[in-house]
Amino acid sequence: MGDAPVLAASTDRAGHSASLEGRLQRRLDTLVGAARRCGDPPGRLWDPVLRAETPAEHYGHNSAALALLMRDGPEGAQWRPMVRTWMALERRQVGHEPFNRFLLLLMREHLLATGAPAGDGLPWEEALNRCPVARRYPSNNWTLLGALCHLIEAPDHRRGRALARLLSLLERWTTPAGGFIDFPYRPALPRSGATPVAYHHKALFVATVAGCYVTSPALDRHVQRMLGWVRLTWDGDGHVGGFGRSTHSLFGDACLMASLVLLGVLSRENQDGAFGAMASGILERWAGQQRPDGLLMLNPAGPTAGGAPAGWDDYMYLSVYNAWTAAVLSWALHRAWTDARPDQGALRQAATFEVGGRVEADEAAGLMRCAPEDGTVALMSTSGQPPQAFGRDWAELRYAGALPYHMIRGGTVLCPPPVRVHADALRREPSLAGWTPVFLIGDELFGLVDFQDVALSQDGDDITIRLSGQPVSLLRPEPRSLGQRLFAAADWRLGGRMGRNRALRRPRATGVSGSVCFTFHRSRCAVSQELVIRHRCDAEVHYLNPGGHALMTDALPLKRALVQSPSESDPSASEVSLDVSTLLSARPDASIPHAMGFSAPPTLLRKGGYRHRLYLDWGDHGLPCKGAAGLDKGE
Repeated sequence: MGDAPVLAASTDRAGHSASLEGRLQRRLDTLVGAARRCGDPPGRLWDPVLRAETPAEHYGHNSAALALLMRDGPEGAQWRPMVRTWMALERRQVGHEPFNRFLLLLMREHLLATGAPAGDGLPWEEALNRCPVARRYPSNNWTLLGALCHLIEAPDHRRGRALARLLSLLERWTTPAGGFIDFPYRPALPRSGATPVAYHHKALFVATVAGCYVTSPALDRHVQRMLGWVRLTWDGDGHVGGFGRSTHSLFGDACLMASLVLLGVLSRENQDGAFGAMASGILERWAGQQRPDGLLMLNPAGPTAGGAPAGWDDYMYLSVYNAWTAAVLSWALHRAWTDARPDQGALRQAATFEVGGRVEADEAAGLMRCAPEDGTVALMSTSGQPPQAFGRDWAELRYAGALPYHMIRGGTVLCPPPVRVHADALRREPSLAGWTPVFLIGDELFGLVDFQDVALSQDGDDITIRLSGQPVSLLRPEPRSLGQRLFAAADWRLGGRMGRNRALRRPRATGVSGSVCFTFHRSRCAVSQELVIRHRCDAEVHYLNPGGHALMTDALPLKRALVQSPSESDPSASEVSLDVSTLLSARPDASIPHAMGFSAPPTLLRKGGYRHRLYLDWGDHGLPCKGAAGLDKGE
């Protein structure tokens, strides 16, 4: 890739290079200060959103302890009580074992490096014995972190074996392009599985930390590929995590930032490159997420109008993710300042394109980055991925294909990420589904989320993606027979592995298929979508959100047109242009503020099919015109 053009990055932030380290340190000062206040009285970790103490079985206490230890040193008064609070739990209450073990190992290592007295008043062996690491977890990122723990604590004569285990997991769980596969445990290429971006960042962090303990060319190659994949999900500004669960989450941001610090992003050469701009953009976005108490909201959305968190997954805690961010950044900065660290050349090598700067894709993951020269950056999900949650109450649309999961121009977000929607809300307000076509067949919800055929073409000023597939069930069917109920009960008691794997074999809608064509217009900030539904089944098919799409209410297109036809074979037959001002709308629980879903009213599909054409044109929208990945022209 030596002669490839450098990945362009936004340089709107004057002087970001000179101040990156100072800005990161000031952010860390604020985070550690907020953790200190949440930890008063000593040993308690208060969560302002819960309005209660943080559940001690999580990893918030040990995260806060590591952050305070790194800041105050062994003589600090607040970090030990945090660890003791966690150790006071009954053994059966301890959870998140890989996280807690990792944090304890880093604390013990730091104490030994500072020359603190043996044990330092805490029974470290007992603490580590409280969180043994299992060989396998439901999410691959947990298993990978457990393998890192084994590597860190392995004696010299066993470290090679621990490294081999970590490398084998990275080999199994990364796509050929370098994306981390969080589910399933044994992915089958060419379709990879689920690659939520936040947990790619965590896997990159694990691999980068491993490089602090071993010298391994094979590990370096994995880090290089995984770094290259990061740019596939970057919008050239401050967003690098819009796909999959934990969308745009602080947890993923923290893992990415800590990785970049360990890889030398604060060096003068790297600060001025693409990854320096990426880190700068994240810091600027974090400034907008800061609460009055100094903690960061867990995504850019902030609270809802009623004050509740927006776009959070059920497992998110304000105190835990802020403490984790303070901990891993504190440790990474200290390690970068004082110890040998992974090859800094990885950042420079990964900041290049192989294909000319306009389109990059991971075909196995079904993710694509389109950067037409008008300055728009469109991050596209193509084939779709299996959801990591396939339950009976919630429709998981964050892994759906055939949609732009993030789109930006001039620093202004134009399209929000897809969301997870409760089934009742989806039936009541199908516009919440955004770009994903949703159908009611009988009493079951189906979505056109999974595509078997994907084709990309570039013609003059246009980049076109054509996809075709069948709708699949959005909800796991209820067990009907006695045998099915007994199997489901047994699977639940054994950890639910078989139930989770049902996401890999979702029922398809017999006799219904669809084709989607997306075109990104290079010469202007515009998108065209054409959808064709073929209906050959005997059952009634209700299309719940015709013409569905998701936009930002603070950056609506200057021109929007939706044309429907009841015939899939003859696009001119009875075409109807809809008045877009009459479209139904609903506000999704998105991780970016001002998101809105739009669609026409539900319709009963005629036998044969349906077609629509949607056109969105933002024009200049008063935004600065930027280059292929965000570089202002003329600067």
